[in-house]
Amino acid sequence: MSREQLFVDAIDTLYRLGWATLAWLLLLAVAATAALYTITVTVWGICRALWKVARWRPAGPSWRRGRLRARIHARTRTRTPQERTEPHGYQEAA
Repeated sequence: MSREQLFVDAIDTLYRLGWATLAWLLLLAVAATAALYTITVTVWGICRALWKVARWRPAGPSWRRGRLRARIHARTRTRTPQERTEPHGYQEAA
């Protein structure tokens, strides 16, 4: 094998290795993108489901929930008269 042929073969090998490296890099990027997308969608779905569970409230008015639940709801939502009236600092005119 002559020196020229050896040089041409070396250049050809570098050329092919460059394209092979580029192809591997592209495939690796596609695989990483697909994996990250899958992880992102999965985490997003889990977070959304947890958010919906945390924010869930029965729909409709309190009387539609049943007697016991309506009573409990009314007791927790209604303030006593002492909580409603605040002491005032004015004097009434005579």
